[in-house]
Amino acid sequence: GVTLAIGAGTGSTMPASGSTVQVAQGGSQAVSAMPAAGWKFDHWTATSGMALANANAASTTVTNVTANGTVTAFFIVDDSPPVTALELGSPRLGGPGLEIVTPGTPLMLSAVDGPSSATESGVSRIVYRVDSGPEQVYLGAFTLLEGTHNIEYGAVDNLGNAEPRRTVVFASARFLAAGLAAFCVPEAFWAAV
Repeated sequence: GVTLAIGAGTGSTMPASGSTVQVAQGGSQAVSAMPAAGWKFDHWTATSGMALANANAASTTVTNVTANGTVTAFFIVDDSPPVTALELGSPRLGGPGLEIVTPGTPLMLSAVDGPSSATESGVSRIVYRVDSGPEQVYLGAFTLLEGTHNIEYGAVDNLGNAEPRRTVVFASARFLAAGLAAFCVPEAFWAAV
């Protein structure tokens, strides 16, 4: 049979850790590892007499079972920061290295902490700063006054892992053509805007 175990860290397995599943000679058994909050799955190991389809996947298959043995899941502390995305609403105009918005264009931030909330600690907060202003906790879409602005943003997870701050530059103008002219874009490009 195949016995499941946890080698390090905190989490659970399916079938449950400590249980033994009878598998036919040469057969296979699906296994899954679910990390506890603050932990993430790292890898599986298997004793001789069996193989793993993918030792680095949280859900995998024990294959070619030819002897009784143990399959062990390992978990490590979640030390990965979240990743934040910035989305622009409308109206806006973009080009290579140039984004122009209006004072009414919503800017929206979202963050994820790992491939799924079940494998990471989760996002605690998203923060942003406009120009050299104070850092603010993101509560919803925001807009920019007219002018050129530096937006710095990032997220922190529930374990305090902070994403390195990202910085983007936007021009905000009531008339997109005026914004293009402010960035010295040739009139032939924006005259039809």
